[in-house]
Formats: sequence, structure tokens, C-alpha cells
Amino acid sequence: MDKLIPLLTATNTVIDLSGNDNVTVQGYQNNGGYSNQKWVALTAGNGWTFKNETSPLFDHLPPVLLRVPIPLAWTLDEDKDDHNDNDEGLILSDDSLSGESCLGSSSDSDTDTSSSLLTSSTPDHCTCSLHALHWPSKVNKQCHHLCTLVISYLHTLFELNPSPNLYISIIELSDEPELTSIELLDTLSDIATSNSSTFALALAIYVSEGDMREIVQLLNTHVHLLRPQDTLSYQAAVVTMAEEEVLDKGGDGIPPPLHPIAFVAMMMGFPVYVPLNSGDINKNDLDTDEGGPFSFRGMGMGGMGGMGLLDMDPDNPDLDDVREELRPRLKERFEGWVEAAMKIKGGLGVLARVYTRMVSEKEDSEKL
Repeated sequence: MDKLIPLLTATNTVIDLSGNDNVTVQGYQNNGGYSNQKWVALTAGNGWTFKNETSPLFDHLPPVLLRVPIPLAWTLDEDKDDHNDNDEGLILSDDSLSGESCLGSSSDSDTDTSSSLLTSSTPDHCTCSLHALHWPSKVNKQCHHLCTLVISYLHTLFELNPSPNLYISIIELSDEPELTSIELLDTLSDIATSNSSTFALALAIYVSEGDMREIVQLLNTHVHLLRPQDTLSYQAAVVTMAEEEVLDKGGDGIPPPLHPIAFVAMMMGFPVYVPLNSGDINKNDLDTDEGGPFSFRGMGMGGMGGMGLLDMDPDNPDLDDVREELRPRLKERFEGWVEAAMKIKGGLGVLARVYTRMVSEKEDSEKL
């Protein structure tokens, strides 16, 4: 019959079970928050695993973490740790885990590498964020494996419900952030159009990455997935594309100036043709499709169209009401974009750059 031993006492001291075989450990007592002792059964063997998940203390843990081998028999006696290194095999069943450390592997093949790392110029303990000097060596050797399991679980969550915060968290935990980012973006491209929620979250992630190409592709093919509650994600995507369009139109040279009279006319609501880069007009003219929908014409500030019936007889007073009704509300459109940009993160910066370009074109315009 298995031997029953309390794992944690009321004083939170840990007992050493490294020399016991076939031991069922029971008992976990929390000093605060619970008046009665809460029990959970564990077994000792090839690593420590949960046998019966009966304790409410562990209800909040995800299932993947409940399956993680946990060496719960760590002792708090540092001197005993130093003299009983041979007992590690009884606690850590996976040899790769016992040798995993930032200071090198402890296997026979890597003995020379480990000894070369532990020199006078190298600290005896790893100083990375995954290890601490006050932790026992047995705890430190499990940190990398635990971090790998956590990243794997978060990656699974990302496949089910991606979000910008989860995306950033996984990258920050990873040892290879660039490779992890590529893997996550590949996963995101496969599931981005599966439903409306994932579509909006994918837009938010691509906005955080500044990936205009993916944003345009998603909006061109699956814009019907957007819902009214996805306004913030859509506006952030529009700001990212508008900023990219402005920077692309600006090019490396000085943009052509805007005459003061034209500037005043535009502020009063009159349509004014405003090329952003004279050297790039032939390539991306505002009258062509290559210019994209986020030039000034897309904001209602483009050039004048052909003459209509109302323009042929501008002095006819009978058409004043119709002319006023059909007159494009250019000023209102521009003010609407300004108001929307002020509410979006990064919108003020885009407005500042647009205003700076418009004002800086004055001198060159006078030279013409």
C-alpha cells in the first residue's frame, strides 16, 4: 500500500522525498483564503504528475499545465542539494531537462563546454530572467522546459482566439522572437477569415506590425466580415494605410508646394488638386487606380470633375436649391477624417505630417 506523506505543512516547508519510491503524496494547505485543508493526490515515479485533480486550488490551471511533470520534491536545504546531486535522477526523469540551462548542458558530451563556461569571467549562476540566485539548482534546471510548455500552450490559445496582447506576449517569452513572429503570422493568415471576431483581431495584429499589404488584402477580399463593433480595428487599419500612402507618395524628395490661395480655398471647402510628389505623378497619378483610395481624392479633396447640367448654367437662380443640395460637402468630409483621426491611436501623428506637408509647399509654389 502506498505511503501517505503531507507535501506542504502549515508553515510552507518542503520535505525531501528523493529517496522514496512508490510514494503517494497528499496534502496541500494554504495559509490564507481557505479554512480547511485542501487535498490533491500525486504520485512519485518518472517525474511528479497529478493523479487526481480534486483540489479547487488548481481549477484555474489550464489542462495543458496540469499534465506538466512537476518535481515537487525539491528540498529547501541548499547544503543537501550540493552533496546529493546523484538524487536528481530520482526526481527529474527527463535527462534533457536536468541538463537544460543557460550555462550549458551537464551531459557527458558537453562537459568541456560547461566547464569552459564556468570560468572566472563567467558567473556561477545564470543571470537571465528565467533563473534566480535564491532558487535551488533543481528549480532552475526546469525553467526552460516550463517556459517551452507555456509558449506551446499560448500558441494553442492563439490558434483559437488570436489577439495583439497574446501575440506580443508569446514573442516576448520566446528565445527566437523573429522566428516566432513568422510562425504566428503564418498561423494568423490561415485563420484570419474564419469568422468576424478573428478577422477584426487579425486586422489589429497586422496594424501593430504595420503590415499594409496584408491589411489591404484582407479588406479587399473579406471586408464583409466587419461588424459595427469592429470600428476601432477598421479605423486603425485605415490610419495605417493612409500613413503608408502619404509616406509612399512623399518619396525621398521635397514635395511640391501648395499655393496659399489654394490652401485657403481648400480650407473653405473648394475642391483643390493636391499632388503629393511631382516626381512620382506619372507612376502613381491620382487619376489612376494605382494611387489607391487613400490619397487626398479619397478624402474628398481631389480635382474637379467634368461639367454637369448645373455647371453649364451657374447663374440660373432656379437651380440654386438643387445646386446647394448636390454640392459635395468637402469641408465636412475633411473635418470628419480629422475627427476620426484624433480618436485613433497614432492619428494625431498622421494629421501633423499631413499639415506639415501642406504648409511646407508654399515656398516652392511661389517659385512656379
